[in-house]
Amino acid sequence: MSESQESSGPTSQGLLSWLKPWVRLDSRFTSWEEGEEVHSRKILVRTRPGVQLDLLQERDHPRFSAKLSKLDDARGYYQLKVWPHSTREFAQGEVRLLATLPNGREKLYKVQACVD
Repeated sequence: MSESQESSGPTSQGLLSWLKPWVRLDSRFTSWEEGEEVHSRKILVRTRPGVQLDLLQERDHPRFSAKLSKLDDARGYYQLKVWPHSTREFAQGEVRLLATLPNGREKLYKVQACVD
């Protein structure tokens, strides 16, 4: 049996799918320069099949806003848009995503946002 046939067997595929993360974020940090025009930054989020993804909104004086949109439900692609309320002064915060896995377990994912 050749080396390529061994590596493409069901055992290695099962192991690779087991190691694959439930949620992948293109970036876990986004920033704006102080005085920059306020506009959103986009982050691509990918999930494995069966994962439910929700945006947790910060209610106590949030410095940033965010919106989560499904791009392709079948492939688990989402777009997270984040923007500051103002870029006039330094601000730091985080946007939180809650992933509910197929087994019902929940995982929290954070994106840091900053105006500097």
